[in-house]
Amino acid sequence: MLEQIGDLMTESHEKHETLGKSVIPEEYSILIKPDLKSFTFEGEEEIAADAKLTNEITLNSNGLKIANASVKGETEQNARVSYDTKKERVTLKLNNKVKGRISITLKFSGKIGDSLNGLYRSSYMQDNKKKYILTTQFEAPDARRAFPCFDEPEFKAVFKISLLVDRNLECISNMPISSEKNKGSKKLVMFEPTPRMSTYLVYIGIGDYDFVEDSLHGIKIRAITTKGKKEMARIPLAYAKKFVSFYEQYFGIKYPLPKLDLIAIPDFAAGAMENWGAITFREIDMLCKESSPISVKQGVAITVAHELAHQWFGDLVTMKWWNDLWLNESFATFMSYKAVAHCFPEWRMQEHYIEDTISVALSEDSLKSTHPIRVHVNTPGEISSIFDAISYEKGGSVLNMLEDYVTPEVFRKGLHAYLKAHAYANAEAQDLWDAISHAAGSKKISEVANAWIEKPGYPVVIANQKKGSIALKQKRFLISGLGKGTWPIPLHYLGSKGEKRKLMENEQEAVQADWIKLNYMQKGVYRAMYKGELLDKMLSVMKTRLNGVEAWGIENDMFAFVRSGMVKAEAYLDFVKRNLINAEYPANSSILSHLIWLGTVLYGSKLYESRVETMRQVANSILNSVGLDAKPGEPTISKQTRSRAIICLGLLGDSRIADFARKKFETALKTGKIDPDIKEAVYEVAAWNGTKEDFDKIKSRYAVEETPDEKMRLLKALAFFRGKELVNEAFAFSDSPNVRLQDKHVIPALSTYNPEARAKLSSWTFASWKKLEKLYPEGTMMLPRFVANLAVLKTKKDLGSFDAFFKRKENMRDDIKPEVAKARERIIANIKFAELNGV
Repeated sequence: MLEQIGDLMTESHEKHETLGKSVIPEEYSILIKPDLKSFTFEGEEEIAADAKLTNEITLNSNGLKIANASVKGETEQNARVSYDTKKERVTLKLNNKVKGRISITLKFSGKIGDSLNGLYRSSYMQDNKKKYILTTQFEAPDARRAFPCFDEPEFKAVFKISLLVDRNLECISNMPISSEKNKGSKKLVMFEPTPRMSTYLVYIGIGDYDFVEDSLHGIKIRAITTKGKKEMARIPLAYAKKFVSFYEQYFGIKYPLPKLDLIAIPDFAAGAMENWGAITFREIDMLCKESSPISVKQGVAITVAHELAHQWFGDLVTMKWWNDLWLNESFATFMSYKAVAHCFPEWRMQEHYIEDTISVALSEDSLKSTHPIRVHVNTPGEISSIFDAISYEKGGSVLNMLEDYVTPEVFRKGLHAYLKAHAYANAEAQDLWDAISHAAGSKKISEVANAWIEKPGYPVVIANQKKGSIALKQKRFLISGLGKGTWPIPLHYLGSKGEKRKLMENEQEAVQADWIKLNYMQKGVYRAMYKGELLDKMLSVMKTRLNGVEAWGIENDMFAFVRSGMVKAEAYLDFVKRNLINAEYPANSSILSHLIWLGTVLYGSKLYESRVETMRQVANSILNSVGLDAKPGEPTISKQTRSRAIICLGLLGDSRIADFARKKFETALKTGKIDPDIKEAVYEVAAWNGTKEDFDKIKSRYAVEETPDEKMRLLKALAFFRGKELVNEAFAFSDSPNVRLQDKHVIPALSTYNPEARAKLSSWTFASWKKLEKLYPEGTMMLPRFVANLAVLKTKKDLGSFDAFFKRKENMRDDIKPEVAKARERIIANIKFAELNGV
């Protein structure tokens, strides 16, 4: 199975199947007429296009019924319609061939579902009544669910959108409204033509909204919510204004559209979507208050900044095909932290980038079943499957490394040239590397970049002391051990001769130094292993310079060697106790994450107690430094590490923390007066020690809570209750209509931290699979999350059940194949780890 997935994901130079270039769309005029009672819609469109000599025109269409089709060239003729449902295509067959400028006219109809893709409905409660808005999610290939189209990113065209709706409803699209006309009980809303853009960026929204507005040198900026939530949209509106200003200055190109909308959607599969000029968000990823935890505000800022980066990188300039999806997502990931760091330097976002992005990339890319950043995809399911940590986090990490390699000034100059050259058009990765290489005056940049984009995995650099020098050797790092592979590695290191840079192009090279700290500042996408006494020598020299970032690199790499079986868990725990108990952020946060993971595998073993003691020491060190209660003006990092320490000590059964959490929990439910930054920790620790009465209180509060981040905290807490009855009730609640489709993965995902809930996870997943498949069709990108949860399984019996289940053809789909391969590989690694460490 792994080998098959690997073959699929590494064929990066294979040709993909497209509609071809016999017909090129230039302009769409689209009218959509929705019915919010029957949840159906009718549509009419006219597509102006250029055609080579042909009597067949093939478009993409999925779930639409075409009532009438005609094509006008020199004369107008009706078309016969044939459907290919498997390929999601419709072909218009003509008696006479057409050529040159043509006009395609279609009348069609479809259903408005709730499956979170295409044109769909999202519900919310207002005055105890269920109300609906209509919204769209067209990425990757789902514009074809709303109107027949040439649904490939390279087919950029102008879109003229019109909507016929009830008079009391508001309408939103990519551009401002040009006119509104009453048509009986309805109104016809027409929007200004868009610039040339791809189909997946088209947006349609219809509903009863609240708005808050601002402007930036003539650009109208709005944050849009369902009724009653607009006060939570003021902070993201302010963020948007700051970030647009930053991007205009950084890219050297003004925001391209006359307006910008940020739209909070109650039901939404992704975190957010960069529809040009009409960005959609999950409510929890957009809405917040002044009283929200700093982690929530930062999360909202990063998401807003990510989608705004796309307005240039992805919308203005778009990849030619989905194999270059990373061009969009890697850059948005990379740029979002840069924008937030610029606007909020006190948040120390570059340190968060190490933990949030680089750490995730190194973990995900350590598998044989990984794929290159640039990857061949063809079917809709395959396209959906690459919206993953490789396209986002690894791509962003490689860009971070390349920026350090060429210098930020050169990197930015190359980006500006790339965007300017390909504005309103499409580009490939090589176009970007050519621009940066030209800015740097070196073709080597392109060679280095392509090696990292086209090749899966990453190296570990092994340092060995030699007489008068240090020998360096590179191997591929995998959680199953070391493999073969050579990358051009931009080394940035600190040694006895100072801070140095070197491009390591061969498997073995040497540097002149008595000691070395590889990956200085943690810009590189590689791990470092020190042989013999090199690690102790480096640590003794760097004691005064071992800040949280450098400590993070050393600890993160060592834990990876534990995970791959090269270092025993006992040795890792001893290393942390001797060197890193008092480590700063992000190292302390990384240590606690790794100790939590060790708990899932070591639970019930003799080594478990040593892990408990180490976690207790690290968490207590944090609390000794920052205190249990917040201090006026304290750094934001203190607020976040305090919360992490409280959770860890609470789950270890610390009586002081349990009492503290119980009192704060009761106060929070009665008065709401509690430090927002410890709320999640308090809820989870209280649940860990909670009763059926506590469970019911949280469930009841969840049902009426309107604030998205508070609602999510309550839902998460339900996963931490122990005891068979409450565990069963938590899973049943997750499966009920009380939890939105977009959030049903939350309790199963967090159950992986709860030993009693973890025991039920696989049986619940397998039993629920048919229902999950129906709830989450390909394109929603949700079903893989339920597969990923199973990566915590750790016995040969578990592996047998996993294999038996996913070998059945009816349980496998294109969009989950990569996640099945990754989960399986991690389960095998868990089994190996347990055997090596005597579990």
